[in-house]
Amino acid sequence: MIPVSNQPMIRFGSTGFFLLMAASAWANRPPVREHAVQVTENLYRLNGNFLKSGNLGGGSDLPDPSPPFVNARGEVEIYGTADHFLRYANWKEFLTGGVAESVPLSLRDSAGIRITEQGQIPWDLRKYLWRTPGHPDLEILVGGSMSATHGRRLPKWPDDNITRRIFIFRKNNSGDWIRDPAPIVGDASSGWMGHSYGGNFFQLGQLNPDLIDTGLPNPVYFFYERVTENAQAPSKTEIFARKLLPASARELFGPEIKILGVGKPPFPSTHRTIGGYLVEGPRPVEMSIQGKLFFIIGFSSGDFCTDSYRMNYAWSKNVEGPYHPSLDHNQKDLIDFGSDLKSSLGLSWVGRPAIFLGKNGKYEVLFHAVLKSILPNHDYRRWPEPGGYDLGDFFRSTYKSSISTRLNEDGSPDIQLDLGRKLPPLRR
Repeated sequence: MIPVSNQPMIRFGSTGFFLLMAASAWANRPPVREHAVQVTENLYRLNGNFLKSGNLGGGSDLPDPSPPFVNARGEVEIYGTADHFLRYANWKEFLTGGVAESVPLSLRDSAGIRITEQGQIPWDLRKYLWRTPGHPDLEILVGGSMSATHGRRLPKWPDDNITRRIFIFRKNNSGDWIRDPAPIVGDASSGWMGHSYGGNFFQLGQLNPDLIDTGLPNPVYFFYERVTENAQAPSKTEIFARKLLPASARELFGPEIKILGVGKPPFPSTHRTIGGYLVEGPRPVEMSIQGKLFFIIGFSSGDFCTDSYRMNYAWSKNVEGPYHPSLDHNQKDLIDFGSDLKSSLGLSWVGRPAIFLGKNGKYEVLFHAVLKSILPNHDYRRWPEPGGYDLGDFFRSTYKSSISTRLNEDGSPDIQLDLGRKLPPLRR
């Protein structure tokens, strides 16, 4: 196994869209403070509350939120597809819709060159504390990052999106996050078929989802999505996992495990209007529902920048599956447990659910959405088109909601947003 860092406590070997805007000065700004807004019962909008009708997004949003990371000082940090993260003073401040700081991130490639443009920012950043016996604990970031081609110093969006793979970023003594030379799995030269993002480590039975402790006997898995069919562009994106093997093994991971596909035939909600089918953004979590243990994958499907984007979940009684997507009453399509938000609150682009267990002992979910009243003249059924708004004009606010959990009559888990309303009947 060839290490990709001089820090051996994580063994990652060589086998192992987003928005192009002007160069960002965000990384040189001081933290910006913003108070959350309670939208309805148990639902908070964490950022973007300064926007007025007609305001453009400006690239300071934080889409694809990760589950909360609690640092050594007890502060709560939320990462995502952004060159900054949200930081709350403590769990109470976070859970009750308090004040967050938007703290800049200094991200650099393996050569130390700063990633300065929004289009270059890694997707789905998530932070972990990695523990290996005999070594100091190490904080890492995991994210889907492009690699430069054609002699460029930094990758170019969208030209280099084909090279996107999941990398580890490690903090140096100057506070910069440096990308490892090689991705966790695959390599950047294999084309669309290896295109990957949405990386999450998950340790079975670990009460602290921020912590990966390789000194425990509990197995560790790596969840991610990747393109599985290619027709000159990614035509199918599905969700997979691999099991981390012991340090004595010749390989880093065991065989690839298919966690969730787009369906056979593909579920209607996975269809993209630009062509192809997609499920993405897996966030694994272990949940206890009415005394029963389940492994839940929160994910999204469809076109991210339209009304058709969805919040979905799948469940299993075994971490390796089989996983069962939660389906509608007709068993024909994926359930969208964020659909009520679109009609009642005027939201679009609703997706990327990250379910977590709060310090209060209750399950909650983070997700992102666009408030239609900010840019009311746009047709949210479609992708932005030339002559209209650009993708970067929209601000995807991060939302936090309580959720309710119960068992359907068949014993499968039912997950709903808890907005103080009467829940629909259980499914048989």
